[in-house]
Amino acid sequence: NGDGDCCPESWIGDGWCDDGELSTGCNLICYEGELSDCNECSENEGDLNSDNEVNIQDVVILIDCILDNNCSECSDINTDGIANILDVINLINIILN
Repeated sequence: NGDGDCCPESWIGDGWCDDGELSTGCNLICYEGELSDCNECSENEGDLNSDNEVNIQDVVILIDCILDNNCSECSDINTDGIANILDVINLINIILN
């Protein structure tokens, strides 16, 4: 965004919206891979990184957001109002089925 911030390349398309509004202050939406992070939830239930696959990468994103206490509404797989271990279990069941 021209302000001189340096952000890890790994943040592009990692499931987190880096649009300059979060505490990181990084604005990465000019990268195609970041746009899916900032759009609404994927149509595929559990596809947290919007790559059209539900797999272990989505589980890692979910666990990271739970540990960081910084989850989007898309992370609430069982729609009980909070992302927690029950959502991890539901996500793994989606992958296994």
